[in-house]
Amino acid sequence: MIFTLELDRRLAGADVHSYAAHPGFALEPGQSLGNPVVDVLAKPLVQDMAGGAMPTLYAATVPNLPGGTLVGPGNLLRTKGAPRPEKPSSKATDPRVGRRLWELSEELTDVRYLSS
Repeated sequence: MIFTLELDRRLAGADVHSYAAHPGFALEPGQSLGNPVVDVLAKPLVQDMAGGAMPTLYAATVPNLPGGTLVGPGNLLRTKGAPRPEKPSSKATDPRVGRRLWELSEELTDVRYLSS
């Protein structure tokens, strides 16, 4: 999320944005959590792979979504359900942290891209 927000900040003025999406808790058909009791208890919190793909599709296709938006499943625990924009943590939105992560990424990869 930190990198997504920093990239979107660096893209300011361009006709392109950066988004983040997470699938929540998605399992493949027939996949188990390794314990039959846990499988039964977790069932209300788990969605199938198609449901897990929905936040990414939402972020990629919803018109006029603000840059830097985080999209995830809409239930209370953010594990399943219809996609919706979410509020990133305050640490993720700190521009100093974003700049530092960007600079560190450039140092470690020896790649320079989009000045601040």
